[in-house]
Amino acid sequence: MQGFINNYLMESPLKNVVHKCDSPCYWLFLLFLSLLVFSCTREKKDKEPPLFTPNEKVSMVLEDWYLWYKKLPELKPDSFANPSDLLDYARYKPLDKWSYITSLTEFEQYFKAGEYVGHGLSIGIDDEGTYRVAYVFNSSELKEHGVKRGWKIIKLNGQAIDGSQFIYDLLGADEPGVANTFVFEDMQGEEHEISSTKSTLKINSVLYADTVMTNNEVSGYIVFKSFIEPAIAELDTIFKQFGELGVKNLILDLRYNGGGRMDVAEHLAGLMAGNTAQGNILVQYTHNDKKTENNSAQFIPVVDYSIMFSKVVVISSRLTASASEVIINGLKPFMDLTLVGDTTHGKPVGMYSFKFEEDDLVLVPITFKLANAEGYGEYYDGLLPSLAARDDITSYWEDMNEDMFAVAVSYLRGIPVTKSLKENKYPSPVMKLTGLDFEIGAI
Repeated sequence: MQGFINNYLMESPLKNVVHKCDSPCYWLFLLFLSLLVFSCTREKKDKEPPLFTPNEKVSMVLEDWYLWYKKLPELKPDSFANPSDLLDYARYKPLDKWSYITSLTEFEQYFKAGEYVGHGLSIGIDDEGTYRVAYVFNSSELKEHGVKRGWKIIKLNGQAIDGSQFIYDLLGADEPGVANTFVFEDMQGEEHEISSTKSTLKINSVLYADTVMTNNEVSGYIVFKSFIEPAIAELDTIFKQFGELGVKNLILDLRYNGGGRMDVAEHLAGLMAGNTAQGNILVQYTHNDKKTENNSAQFIPVVDYSIMFSKVVVISSRLTASASEVIINGLKPFMDLTLVGDTTHGKPVGMYSFKFEEDDLVLVPITFKLANAEGYGEYYDGLLPSLAARDDITSYWEDMNEDMFAVAVSYLRGIPVTKSLKENKYPSPVMKLTGLDFEIGAI
């Protein structure tokens, strides 16, 4: 099957506030709330010291906005070497695995421009403990060399490598110009030694798109990676073509989608909702008891190229988080939506981004709960699939031997599916990442 679109392709209490985040962080708040927070930047005279230190700024935000602010230990900003150490100490660890701090440059580069520094490659591990390519971004020089999903990585910089090593620790700094040499083995067993230099790469949010016939109906298949700003144009292009092709059902593959901007999630919900679900509540936001005036609901918008599908199948894994879970949980009350794959990540909370521009820092703490129109949230253990399937990283996306895709297609064709989900012997290395690194999910 040939992919028809494969190659087309929070602000802060101390400057401006607020981009709404659903997963490691996301933009949205400015779209439907006008929240004003005090500014820690001011007109300064020569050599005037900053009004607050970065640690003090982080402490003030957490004590005011953090969802679990009542669980905070006593914070003494001067006791920590840097804001990251302070946040790690303060985080409510029984529930909060996601609050993070990053540089303003990296944050805006990813969420607004859809860029990051790396090789353009995501990695998984097969049942034999071998690293394999999960996907390659279109802008990666490795794609130009023919590297594809399913290829093995058997050597890195001359050394044999397997899943017992954490590959992210072996690749050097995430800076342009850092070079690594890979030895790949393709699906035919042929080896390819390829050197790659890290650079600033464009992320294509749609990793794959095509159609498949299911019981004399055309069904669309989209592998969707990231809820970032450029994704809206990509999704519009695909849904426009789906409409022209008469697509009746949708397989939305979110197995590697860790979340992103809520405005993009709402747009995708509008594309999927047709004219029956539009206007209903997609997600409800609940803040801590200091910020109840910001509690709100976001409705499924009316957007161009929306399609009223007969059936929707969403493919999920343990990497399916946040905005992806909002799509699943938010649309399920209004359409025939079936979850296929593994249990989702379990992140029923969201974040705002607080920018400290003078310090080149962004604080992204958990600040609100997420729930659907029926009030269902609290899915910290993840959303359970109706049909179990595994991510077969040894197969291409469109391969009917690929377990998740095959189960989704079989369901749409009305073929009974009885599978038990075996636990992955080697979890994805992305699961070890935190913050923005988890969201990007690629080296």
